[in-house]
Amino acid sequence: MLAFGIEFHQLTKLSYQSVRENIYQPDWNQQPAPFRHFQPGPLFLLEPHPTAPLTSLSQTFTNLVQVETSPVAPFDLTTLSQIFKYSLSIREWREIPNSGLRYPLRVNPSCGNLHPEEVYIMLGAEMKGLYHYNLLEQCLEKRQSEDLRLLIAKATGYPELANQTAIVVVTGIGCRQYWKYRNRGYRYLLQDIGHASGALMLAAASLGFSVQCIANFPDQTIKELLGLNFLPEEPFAIISIGKNLTQWKYPSLKPEEIPPVHEFLGVHNNLGAEGFKFEDIVKMNTESLLDIADLKPPLQNKPITQDYSFPFIKLRFADVAWQRKSAQSFDTKKMLSQEEFNLIVETLKIPLAVDFLGSVFGGVPQSWLEYYCFVHQVEGMGPGVYQLVPETSQWILLQEGNFSQECAQLHLEQTLLSSSAVTFSMVGNFQQSLDRFGERGYRLLNLEAGLRGQLLYLTTQALGLRSVAIGAFYDDELNQFLSLAIPQKQVIYSFTIGY
Repeated sequence: MLAFGIEFHQLTKLSYQSVRENIYQPDWNQQPAPFRHFQPGPLFLLEPHPTAPLTSLSQTFTNLVQVETSPVAPFDLTTLSQIFKYSLSIREWREIPNSGLRYPLRVNPSCGNLHPEEVYIMLGAEMKGLYHYNLLEQCLEKRQSEDLRLLIAKATGYPELANQTAIVVVTGIGCRQYWKYRNRGYRYLLQDIGHASGALMLAAASLGFSVQCIANFPDQTIKELLGLNFLPEEPFAIISIGKNLTQWKYPSLKPEEIPPVHEFLGVHNNLGAEGFKFEDIVKMNTESLLDIADLKPPLQNKPITQDYSFPFIKLRFADVAWQRKSAQSFDTKKMLSQEEFNLIVETLKIPLAVDFLGSVFGGVPQSWLEYYCFVHQVEGMGPGVYQLVPETSQWILLQEGNFSQECAQLHLEQTLLSSSAVTFSMVGNFQQSLDRFGERGYRLLNLEAGLRGQLLYLTTQALGLRSVAIGAFYDDELNQFLSLAIPQKQVIYSFTIGY
């Protein structure tokens, strides 16, 4: 019997026939609210123009890996302002011609610019309590006056969370994606959460803080600790900011320790989300939920035996993150150099500290993704389709020839992909992930793809390249073109790059 993760993935696939027969036009008058807020309640304004961290992108990438880092400044509202500005904030507003309407473009990417992510932060000391990041008003909304760090430590099994500088929880409001993309929107939700989590980790690392990402936790318990008991919003990632985590113990939180929902401050706004519930998504998400009794010790891979240092890129992280944009066109006359290609590939290997990769305590990550690449214009590499061999970090040629037109065709005839220099396809190892994590594995595959995609965006931006993540493609046609063993291995995300 197939795992439901594989069944759900099959249900959400696109084909040449399905995109023409199952035409769906979203009602823009029913779009869920793009911004969450809780009011009235205490507000703490963030600085609109905080000083940019001086850390280079290379050092920021290196800080993601180092056993211990040294913060460049104390953790205060200025620090929080820096973290949020260079990870999730609105970079600019654009007007829709002849409409009088405008829309925001944020620092971090999102499929369809729909941004399902919300962020909550738990702090101690002078700012003790739980806060919601109000993106639109650039402030922190206080939701709980008690220090919840000990409770989340007891709920997840990481005792050191009780004394961490900050704990960030990234949640998702799925209806923002489901409204437009229906069942496939669940994939985009998870990938967007990965991008947002990666953006937050990078921003904190640029300030010298150690960061780790936890994605296996008791979902309903964390939801209740955020005061979101009955809302259409789910937690997907917990980010520890401060010092490195070093140990795990079986969770010990008791239900009576969770503050009742009436003790949380502020009333939530209405998102208009009630009409966007899809049975298959509900089942997929329900099947992937964990309870405290389901938690197991995190994977612990062999330790990294040598100091890690990402190759030198002189640009500041803050400048790169602020300027990041998704490509809308490419210059077909320019080729990627071999050095540029190698730096992009190095980005795929940065050993992130993530629980489901076996590296939350600093070990060598075990990726659940494999990488294939359509090479069109790279110096020193003939055009063709390649596969990355993890053990040797070498690319092997699978098919020789210029497949730029086929690449575009396989990705819903998006001509952008025919003019790029390379397109990476991230292939999820469904069998291994689902065998190890059960139905949770489907969530984790897509989260990892989003995390890697965020790193790719910044590296390509720093190199003066353009790039864009692609979540829409003819699934089985692309899988078959790459000769994948379906359903054990399937493409879940693509990323195209050029000048």
